[in-house]
Amino acid sequence: AIGNVAESASANVFMVKDGVLLTPVANGTFLSGITRARHIVNARAVGIEVRETVLSFEDFEVADEVFLSGNM
Repeated sequence: AIGNVAESASANVFMVKDGVLLTPVANGTFLSGITRARHIVNARAVGIEVRETVLSFEDFEVADEVFLSGNM
């Protein structure tokens, strides 16, 4: 949807807010990829809460951390 963040030009995007790892829900609008899936599995394995949800640009402005993940 317009105004929502799904990915960068070549990587998946994640953010952390209040100790929760957030990433856009894989709804077919972007290539979710195996690296993204591994980050989600690994985070959950060490007890980090992961939420796949709709994220807006404004969500990233107030995030505690933001990172990109991809393969080169």
